[in-house]
Amino acid sequence: MVKYWVAGHITGIFEICDNQTDPLYIGSKGAGFSINRGVITEIEDSEKGNHIYFDGVEKKEAKISENILNQYAKLLNVETHTLGVNVLHSFEIPLSSGFGASAAGALSLSFCLNEFFDLGLSKEKIFQIAHIAEVIEGGGLGDVIGLYQTGWELRRKEGAPGIGITEPLIEDRKYIVATKTFGPLKTKSIIKNAEKKKNIVNAGQKALIKLFTNPSVSIFAQNIQFFTERCGVETKEVKEIIENSKEMLEVYVGQIMLGNGVFVLTQKRKDLDNLLVDYFEEEI
Repeated sequence: MVKYWVAGHITGIFEICDNQTDPLYIGSKGAGFSINRGVITEIEDSEKGNHIYFDGVEKKEAKISENILNQYAKLLNVETHTLGVNVLHSFEIPLSSGFGASAAGALSLSFCLNEFFDLGLSKEKIFQIAHIAEVIEGGGLGDVIGLYQTGWELRRKEGAPGIGITEPLIEDRKYIVATKTFGPLKTKSIIKNAEKKKNIVNAGQKALIKLFTNPSVSIFAQNIQFFTERCGVETKEVKEIIENSKEMLEVYVGQIMLGNGVFVLTQKRKDLDNLLVDYFEEEI
């Protein structure tokens, strides 16, 4: 058995960049952060074909994990069904809610398969395989390279690790970071919708101009509400929390992209208690 843990990732501002044909060059510019909750993946021998489990329940369709298996089968020059592995994903983060669960699952599986079959792939290649699966199967566009950077990150150029360009956001101010989720949103249904995509691109470009000039956590905080309100995917729950925060000083609220939930940056825990119920305090 081989086992890997990979962090979750939250994007607060982004611009879709998908005008290329090679998935390695598709992605997003943007900014976000990795958290200390994520996905644990284990693989073990299977006597009959491949089986994929989410928190102990077998999934008949798990496209991103299946894509990873297909890519590794090609590297091994075998048919996918002959790999003979059970894939066991355990989730510490919500699914389809903007926490990068699909990216963390893809990446942890990629690490597992590399070790399980003793392929000796580079870290960059392992990440690229996960990025390809994410792009092709409609997962996140920037989570994998965000995880490659770790911590607070700015994505200056789209693409997989080795192609995209990232840098750390300067942590010029310490914030308490909290999240609250209200349910899933399907990433693919948004990034493939022409009108929603246009709104996201326009809002992302405007918000990122300031970050590209001053790549700091405080500038990120000051622009997350601007992006959320202009990208056009706000839910009623997100809108309500943003409205409630507007009279609070130095409390910054953004929508978890792409999910029905919020993340809040503040220096005062009492502000979180006044704004949110049953929130989760994250560690970067």
